[in-house]
Amino acid sequence: MKSKLTWILLPLFMVLGLTISHAQEKSVTGTIVDQDNVPLPGASVVVVGTSRGTQTDFDGNYSILVNVGEVLRFSYIGQMTTERTVGSEAVINVQLMQEAQELQEVVLQGYRTATRAKSSVASQTLTDETIKNRPNANVLQTLSGQVAGLEVNTVSGQPGAAPSVRIRGINSINGNTAPLFIIDGTPVDEDNFRSINPQEIASVDVLKDAAATAVYGNRGANGVVVIKTKQGSYNTPLQINYTGILSFSSLQDNDYNLMNS
Repeated sequence: MKSKLTWILLPLFMVLGLTISHAQEKSVTGTIVDQDNVPLPGASVVVVGTSRGTQTDFDGNYSILVNVGEVLRFSYIGQMTTERTVGSEAVINVQLMQEAQELQEVVLQGYRTATRAKSSVASQTLTDETIKNRPNANVLQTLSGQVAGLEVNTVSGQPGAAPSVRIRGINSINGNTAPLFIIDGTPVDEDNFRSINPQEIASVDVLKDAAATAVYGNRGANGVVVIKTKQGSYNTPLQINYTGILSFSSLQDNDYNLMNS
């Protein structure tokens, strides 16, 4: 008799337990935006401690089934992760703030990267602050005296003539001794530098040793000069910079003290 009573009451308790658990589960909706109140599509919404989760749609909206007392974790690439405990509210709107971290300067070493302090690559970087506002017809002449081991000589007095560039001296007797020039990832000849406006250069990297060979092969045996030009970026306001150089020349006065008759 006791066994029969147990089998009769057991399903009743199971139904009661499922009813109570479903009574606590509810649907929570909301919108996830960034620090500028712009919706974040594809943001992750996960119930902490479980495998349940969802993502926001194109407008930053989400909907998920949770229980009261559970914790929702909101995350997005480049934004700080935020957690909210589910209570009686049915709408949870979240604003994620930008996660700003200070990055160390890195150096490309073949197929890996390293910080500037730990790098063994002989390289030097020049920014646009060092290059701009220099009245030189050729950008290579602007680099003269700015990089250790970089020798820039003008072999002709003709205006606009291409200078001779050597990195750490002459490495060949009969072969080409000019370094490899890279502009925005494209190898070019040193004569192409005459058509580049120095004001449009963002940075110049000079690789001097075997690290250049590791990246660019035997073409970088004489060193590599990597130039990155200025480019627009997303969500950046319009900025116009004007640089003008004015010069004039005058004839020398013929004010000689001549002898009389």
